[in-house]
Amino acid sequence: MNNGVWHQIENLARKLAVRYDSVMIVCGPVFTSSQPQTFGIHAMPVPDAFFKAFMVYSNEGYHTVAFLCPNNAEPITVTAAMRSVNTVEALTELNLFSSLDNRIEEHVESIVDTSVWVP
Repeated sequence: MNNGVWHQIENLARKLAVRYDSVMIVCGPVFTSSQPQTFGIHAMPVPDAFFKAFMVYSNEGYHTVAFLCPNNAEPITVTAAMRSVNTVEALTELNLFSSLDNRIEEHVESIVDTSVWVP
């Protein structure tokens, strides 16, 4: 998984850490199948995708973005993987940046400003 688009997203994380005073990053698996494939003797479930979500604060306020990468061999670009945080939250049933004030959270998690995130 740590090649191709995922590698580019990892590099974006490094660049953001240099550009901004702080970067919050949350990542994890996404299971969309009710019966996911398994592997190994312990029948470990195989995620359908992986996500990585970012939040930064700059002079203009908070900015968020998420990347959703299918767990398959098909190539995908960074911009094609880009999603709103709300999209990933709906898939995972998680509240990724719950520490934000709800009014701010709902606004910034619903939009993706590509000028901030495209590497």
